[in-house]
Amino acid sequence: MNPESQTLASSLAADFFKRYPLDAAERFEQVPEAHAIDALNEMTVADAALLLRLINPAFAARLVRDLSNLGEISQLVDPTYFARIFARLDTETRSHCLSLLPEPAGNEIVEVLKYPEGTAGSLMTTRVVSFHPNDEIETVISRIRRLKSKNLTLIYLVDIDGRLLGRVSLQDIIGAEDHETLQSLSRPTPSVNEMAPRDEVVEIVDSSKLSSIPVVNADKILIGTIRHDELFDIVQADALGDLQMMVGVSKEEKALSTASFSVRKRMPWLSINLLTTFAAAAVVGMFENVIAQVTALAILLPVVAGQSGNTGAQALAVTMRGLALREIRLRHKWRVLTKEGSVGFINGLSVGIMCAIAVFIWSQSLPLALVIGTAMILAMVAASLSGAAIPMLLTAMGQDPATSSSILLTTITDIVGFLSFLGLATLFGQYLI
Repeated sequence: MNPESQTLASSLAADFFKRYPLDAAERFEQVPEAHAIDALNEMTVADAALLLRLINPAFAARLVRDLSNLGEISQLVDPTYFARIFARLDTETRSHCLSLLPEPAGNEIVEVLKYPEGTAGSLMTTRVVSFHPNDEIETVISRIRRLKSKNLTLIYLVDIDGRLLGRVSLQDIIGAEDHETLQSLSRPTPSVNEMAPRDEVVEIVDSSKLSSIPVVNADKILIGTIRHDELFDIVQADALGDLQMMVGVSKEEKALSTASFSVRKRMPWLSINLLTTFAAAAVVGMFENVIAQVTALAILLPVVAGQSGNTGAQALAVTMRGLALREIRLRHKWRVLTKEGSVGFINGLSVGIMCAIAVFIWSQSLPLALVIGTAMILAMVAASLSGAAIPMLLTAMGQDPATSSSILLTTITDIVGFLSFLGLATLFGQYLI
């Protein structure tokens, strides 16, 4: 490619990135790492910082060591996000990258890296704006102008020891007189402890509806802040990751991940699913004789399994949501199980009656209709209870409730559905023939 063509291609690429940054970041992740590093080194610092912020942290972690302008980029990227990238590096590589950063930026990242993943400390930025209650509005506005922060909507008041006292909105500051002090504009503010878990932070953010939440240590000293948009991105990614984990897909896998990566992450759970499928097939095999005598049973098996599977999935989704949003705790387990059991029974009774009528019209066999109707009730009650119990049991064991819960649920609903239907058919087999 001649120089003029290269210049035109670079110009078009830069224009595409400015117009469609998310699409550009998605395509950038498909570029070989060596080419991606060259491209980042050739970009302006502002564009490289934005692109690093948009691409997958795992991919970004493979690039940062070889970035010639890493120190300049660190001035434009929130230390919280950089800490998320650096946490994926081995100790030697992390130390090397930290040595390339200006001291303030490096210290901020190290500070965030001290906290366990998922705590408020690991989510916060240490770039927090604070003032004292006796500061006058004129002085405050002058300092805010010097900060040139685009995302500043709240400032925090601290005492002489740095303890959090309250918050003041930028809107209130602009409307106040120059001689007024911040004390007259202060309002109480919620805060989170540095070691608070992520779901507690989400609960406070949702209830307060503020643009940021201050983070304090055990002595109530202000050490950072969590911005709502940053937390929203993390929670959204976790929620989508949970959807993948429910069916045995790793959170790290993306739509454009390599085939080999996807195979490595999916195959273990597919193998487990194969074993559980054989278990369900073994249950069917136990009733081979009655199926051979009444072939209609084989035709109706998917009906029972399908309805119980959907019933369990509904209970699973509702319980998972309740746990994620902290609407329920483990102490609510009996209440949740009672409710889901009742729902399963009522729905099972309704569906069982409809199914029995349909089977009677089709087969002209009242015993067969009664068997499938009764089996439907038993299977749907068991499915509802299983859908609620599985995520709560995983939570009690200290595991992520999303961990392949769908695979476990499918196995249970299939086995219970087959057992109830074929077991009843065996008991009343003489009336079905």
